[in-house]
Amino acid sequence: MLYPHARILTVVPFVLFRVPAWIRFGIWFLYQLIEANFGLVSTAASGGGVAFFAHVGGFLFGASRQEHSSNGDASTLRPNRRESLG
Repeated sequence: MLYPHARILTVVPFVLFRVPAWIRFGIWFLYQLIEANFGLVSTAASGGGVAFFAHVGGFLFGASRQEHSSNGDASTLRPNRRESLG
């Protein structure tokens, strides 16, 4: 994650909270993973598990690509302002 300590404004029922990005995305990832697995064992074959597995796969792929492309350093993704000016 590029900015794990960035704080994200999150609404929980009717209250606003600022939580670190790694907590918010961790909870989101676990929710997607749990819902995907419930889609496998559900008696109603609505196909919702496919979308949840797509989110899980996309998250894992994006996380692995980010690690390989920037070595976890966000500064390699944007040029320094002075370097880009000239």
